[in-house]
Amino acid sequence: MNSWDLVGMVETTTQEQCRDLGNLLLELADQPRDAKWKAFISMTRSQMETPEQRTIASAIEAGNRRVEAASDALRADGMDHRTLIEAELARRGDGRTFEHFRNSIGAISSNVA
Repeated sequence: MNSWDLVGMVETTTQEQCRDLGNLLLELADQPRDAKWKAFISMTRSQMETPEQRTIASAIEAGNRRVEAASDALRADGMDHRTLIEAELARRGDGRTFEHFRNSIGAISSNVA
């Protein structure tokens, strides 16, 4: 790896990641390249996420944000879970209440407020 590669890598980091990387490099710069140093490098690398994990985590987080935004918009329009189920029961001519329907499908209920 040369300076060009390092700058390219830093280009994709946040300020905090860049600062952490800089501190790590400064810490390692003066240490002798012995077995202890290699063990520290191995331990540090094992604690870091792999690019694949970062990609999967980013995709999951982005998906969660999309679902949350869509759910918030539906709730703002009065389309929460309970309302949708009650509307579907009425459409089908099913006289059950939301609670009765939920209990009949084995849903877990709680008295926690």
